[in-house]
Amino acid sequence: MNNNITCVIVEDEANARFVLAKMLALYTPNVKILAKLASVKEGLEKIDKLDPDIIFLDIELTDGSGFDLLDNIKMENPHVVFTTAYDNYAIKAIKFNAFDYLLKPIDHLELKKCVEKFQSRSHRKEYNKLMENYKGNAKISELSNHKIVIPNGDKKSFVIISDIIKCTAEKSYTWIFLCDGSKLLSSKNLGEFEKILPKPEDSGSHFFLRIHHSTIVNSKYIKAYKPSDLILTLSNEESIKVSHRKKALLKHITIN
Repeated sequence: MNNNITCVIVEDEANARFVLAKMLALYTPNVKILAKLASVKEGLEKIDKLDPDIIFLDIELTDGSGFDLLDNIKMENPHVVFTTAYDNYAIKAIKFNAFDYLLKPIDHLELKKCVEKFQSRSHRKEYNKLMENYKGNAKISELSNHKIVIPNGDKKSFVIISDIIKCTAEKSYTWIFLCDGSKLLSSKNLGEFEKILPKPEDSGSHFFLRIHHSTIVNSKYIKAYKPSDLILTLSNEESIKVSHRKKALLKHITIN
């Protein structure tokens, strides 16, 4: 195979850089590594000059974050595959935009899948939309006004978070109900949406509450709540039962 794809690795741990480079050489021989970088500073100095096809980018670097680097390089819509050892808050920005990411220790099959996706023209066109969405969200301080990507198989829809009234589980899928009366089916399960949608502790005027094992609601659309009956009414007049295990979540909620 010819080296027809170029990449750089940005990773602050020397061993992690070595392991990823070794895996790329073994399992994706058509990928040529242009540089192995250890910091945001090195990335800013070299990535624009190297102009790689793919950036394998660690989220947490010693002198900043992968997002700091991404926000300051001049490359237009670079194809980024984030790498991280933690499924934590940093993952939220990735999942909001459906970016590719590899959880450490990196699995070689997942690595191959990322490279194969890059080679697909349709995926690269779609990725440009994802990057534009990320850049648009970065300009908006209110989290509930960000656009989230709703994936369903090969299709992806972009939805403003504050337009979501509720999310309900249907087996391993999730229905997303919107304020205009429409709904979308996502291939992500409800637990995935619970992780990434704004929570009460996040800064912002609206947040989401999982009031039942199968239902998440947006506080923006809560019209009334009867604690005695554990019945919550939404702005569309729909009544939803709150589970006994979840009633404490609504204890301090102020209904406008």
